[in-house]
Amino acid sequence: MLRFARNDVAAPGGKAGGVEKLMEGFSQFTQIISDIALGASAIIVAVVGFKGLRSWRAQLKGNAEYEVARRLIRSALAVRDTIYNYRGFLTYSGESIDRKRSTSEAEPEAIVLDEEFAHRNRLIEVQRARSDLHQAALEAEALWGKPVNKALGPLVACMSEIFATHSSYFDSRLNQAKGRYVNVEYLKTCSLIIYSRGPEDDYSKRLDKAIETIETEFRKYLK
Repeated sequence: MLRFARNDVAAPGGKAGGVEKLMEGFSQFTQIISDIALGASAIIVAVVGFKGLRSWRAQLKGNAEYEVARRLIRSALAVRDTIYNYRGFLTYSGESIDRKRSTSEAEPEAIVLDEEFAHRNRLIEVQRARSDLHQAALEAEALWGKPVNKALGPLVACMSEIFATHSSYFDSRLNQAKGRYVNVEYLKTCSLIIYSRGPEDDYSKRLDKAIETIETEFRKYLK
């Protein structure tokens, strides 16, 4: 019997199909790697962005604290300087030139009224400085979420003392100029507030201490 050799003939597309499957698998693997890399990149960008945002916020807060602290200290120093000016013992004719004078004024009365007018105008400058300090304190409270009254308290007390004493002192002086009875000891006590005796007088010491308290509290934000 004649036997014929059997030649297996590959089905059409057999090897080609294997290559296609291999390429398809490689393509899927590449896509997975690409997706992983893309996801990792997104995570890295998010982390870096979060750190950058946190750093930016910290910088903004630092800048705001610097500006508020600087304004607080500057306003406090302005209050101090206007009080220094107010307490100056000497007044000048130009400071009272705008005062309306009465024809019935005796010379001693006119002297007191001129001096009171000059000091009252100086007191207006203290008031303006106090208003600026108040605005700075409100900004500080808005930023830090708490009042700064404790640090400003001694300076506010010094200002209040000046405002409370001004009218009482000059009213007593005017009564004295008119020959009326005046409590001399009370007048002397008031004069220790109204007039400076130099950096060593009690009021000056308290004023300087009040400024020192404010600087100690807020200069840490200026570094």
